[in-house]
Amino acid sequence: MSDEYSLQHLRDRLVTLNVWPPGGDDFLTLLPYSRFEAPPPSEEDYKWLTRVVEGVHKGEDIGAVYPSFFQKLLMSNELRQQFIIALDK
Repeated sequence: MSDEYSLQHLRDRLVTLNVWPPGGDDFLTLLPYSRFEAPPPSEEDYKWLTRVVEGVHKGEDIGAVYPSFFQKLLMSNELRQQFIIALDK
């Protein structure tokens, strides 16, 4: 996976926009120990993607407002890539 779609890039981008959740780093610390494998994003996930991107641009804490989506975003490379592309439009 390209670095531009990595977890670190996502984190840095959301920190720059001042919307990285306070517990986000704690969650990232736990990821290497997780054996959870994210299922492929669903059609519903992609419907939420636009709404969450709009929330980021409004300054919403997506970890607090969209916790389930935020978790999927961290776990799914495919969803994260599409999110970053949408965020940068």
